[in-house]
Amino acid sequence: GILDNTYFIYTSDHGYHLGEFGMPIDKRQPYEFDIRIPMIIRGPNIPANITSKVPALMVDMAPTFLDIAGLPADDLDGLSLLGRVEEERMFLVEYSGEGEDVPSG
Repeated sequence: GILDNTYFIYTSDHGYHLGEFGMPIDKRQPYEFDIRIPMIIRGPNIPANITSKVPALMVDMAPTFLDIAGLPADDLDGLSLLGRVEEERMFLVEYSGEGEDVPSG
């Protein structure tokens, strides 16, 4: 049936602070509730009822989609989420501010 060859991928974005902990309305802070978002993947050869504690990053989405399609992802940042091993992964959360207004024209 259709479930035998269809992948379902659900994710979200980080949302905004709406005054939590006295923080301004924003979403670019390096706190756990800012950098962790839900992601659920279901499809062929995806084991059921598995939860991974290894971070999945948005740069992993394109390599994952290419892996599903059977195509190489040689020059992309990120790693396919399919068949990955449960090992520690390091990543950087960085924010450098709003920048400066540059006059146009």
